[in-house]
Amino acid sequence: MQVFIAGCHTDVGKTHVSAAICALFGYDYFKLVQAGSPQDRDFVFDIVSNCSDFGVKKLLDSKDLVNLDSKILQDSKDSKILHNIESNLDSKNPNFNKTKIQNLDSKNSNISNLNDKKIHINSNFKPKKLQNIESNIFPNGITLKTAASPHIAKMRENIEYNGLKLKIPESKNLVIELAGGLFSPLDSKKCMIDFISQNRCDVILVGGYYLGSINHILLSYESLKVRKIKILKIVMFGDKNKEIDNFIESYSNIETLNLAYFTKQNFKEKTQDFKKQLNNIFCYN
Repeated sequence: MQVFIAGCHTDVGKTHVSAAICALFGYDYFKLVQAGSPQDRDFVFDIVSNCSDFGVKKLLDSKDLVNLDSKILQDSKDSKILHNIESNLDSKNPNFNKTKIQNLDSKNSNISNLNDKKIHINSNFKPKKLQNIESNIFPNGITLKTAASPHIAKMRENIEYNGLKLKIPESKNLVIELAGGLFSPLDSKKCMIDFISQNRCDVILVGGYYLGSINHILLSYESLKVRKIKILKIVMFGDKNKEIDNFIESYSNIETLNLAYFTKQNFKEKTQDFKKQLNNIFCYN
C-alpha cells in the first residue's frame, strides 16, 4: 500500500510518524518536497537503521553521487601531492616543514575507506528478524536549499519544476511524506492536496497538541472529505490529550491515535501502542 502522510500544519510530527511506520512495518520512505536542512530523509534513515528489525537502504540521488565522486577525486589528488613531496624530500634540509606532509597524510588516510563509506551510505544492513524485508529511503522528489515555502524557495534558487509531475517511486509499500499542511504550496501554482487528489492514495492525517489544533485538523478533514480522499487514521503527535483526541474522533468518526515524541533510545517503549493500533493497516510483506 502507498499512503500519504499529510499534516494539518507545519511541524506537527509528520516525519516522526513516517519514521515510526517505516521502522515498525518495513515500509519505504519518500519525501515529496524537501525545503531546507537537515533533511527529513536523514532522520528517517537514522531511526530505521537504529530502531528497526528490518534492513534499510538509503538510495542516493545524482547530486549525492557527484559530491562523493568529487571528494574521492580531491583526496586522490592530495594523495599524489603527498607522494611527490615525499619522493622529493631533502633529508639534509633541517628546515623542511613536515607539518604539511602530516596534515596531508592524515587526510589521505581516509582515501581507501571512501568507497566503503559510499556503500555504507547506500546500505546499512541489520540482521533481519522479521522476514526478508528492507526499507528503501528514496531520494526526495525535489530538494530545495532554502528553508521556506516551496514557492518562495524555488524562486530564490531560480529553480523551475511542475509539482504535479513529480514521480512517486515504484514501491509496493511506501510512505509519502508531504511538506507543511494540505494547502501549503507544492510549487508556484498548486498545493499539497492537489498532488494527493491527482495520485489518489489514502491519507494518514497528522496533527499536534496546541491551541487551534482541533480547528486545523477538522478543516483538513473536511477538505479531504470534499475531494473524496480516504483518511485511514488521524494521528496526534506529542503528549496525549484525551479531551482533544475524543473531540476530533467524535466529530470526524475517524479513529484518532496518539504517537508520543520518541528518540532512538526510547523508540520501542514509545511506539508499542502505536504499532498495535496500526497492525490492521500496515501488515508485513
